[in-house]
Amino acid sequence: MKAAVAKTKMQYEQARMRLNAEEILINQGNATVSKLDFESSKLTVAQLKETLDIDNQRTEQLRKNLAAQLAAHQARLSKLDKTIERAEFELASLQVKAPLDGVLQAMPLELGQRVSLGSNVAKFAKAGDLIAELKVPELKASNVVVGQKVIIDTRFSEIEGTVSRIDPAVTQGTVQVDVTFNQALPPEARPDLSVDGEIVINAKANALYIKRPSASQENRTMPIFKLNPTGSIAEKTAVTFGLASSTEIEVVAGLTKGDTVIISEQTQLARHESITLN
Repeated sequence: MKAAVAKTKMQYEQARMRLNAEEILINQGNATVSKLDFESSKLTVAQLKETLDIDNQRTEQLRKNLAAQLAAHQARLSKLDKTIERAEFELASLQVKAPLDGVLQAMPLELGQRVSLGSNVAKFAKAGDLIAELKVPELKASNVVVGQKVIIDTRFSEIEGTVSRIDPAVTQGTVQVDVTFNQALPPEARPDLSVDGEIVINAKANALYIKRPSASQENRTMPIFKLNPTGSIAEKTAVTFGLASSTEIEVVAGLTKGDTVIISEQTQLARHESITLN
């Protein structure tokens, strides 16, 4: 289009130069140029000028059209780029990777199974971030505070830990107590491992204690049967208890070290002051 404009412009300049020359000759009264040829030249110059203006307008309009087409193609190309990015993302999403290093616990999917967006495809845990969850009876939970020492028994090892959180809610008669560890975990430690735990609520040196008798309570006095030195007779003795754990209880008064007592259910023997053992 630019070449066509340049050609028309050249023809216009040539015709205008011829017209100027003829006009000079006409003004000088030179008979070599007829009035008809002069008017024809004027008409040719006017036509070429109009053609040049039209070609310039067509060139500008063509430039705008091409710019609009280019913008449309670029928009379509950008849309196709987004489509490619989405397809590549969906393809990459088919390979599910855990965001952290850990141990795979469960993957309840089958080969070829379709899953919905947001559903769980696997369960894993970081071995270094394990905590212990203890279920403490609600009547004992009031004695537990954050920071108390805990001994966790895995059946193979004992690990020291610290109470880090106490659940404010009671679930099925127990309160969950979270324990963080103060030392490296043993090889058998893994998620969902069943463990036992002892929370050290209080420590008392040189305490006299026995296995906790049936129906015994802290800081109470109750009668229990104590065996005589021969072990043939058990006599009812009032014993005062102090602090207690789930399995043992402190003896404040009524017993001395080495005494043998009956700690099983004694309701049927309550009316007797002494019993004979066979």
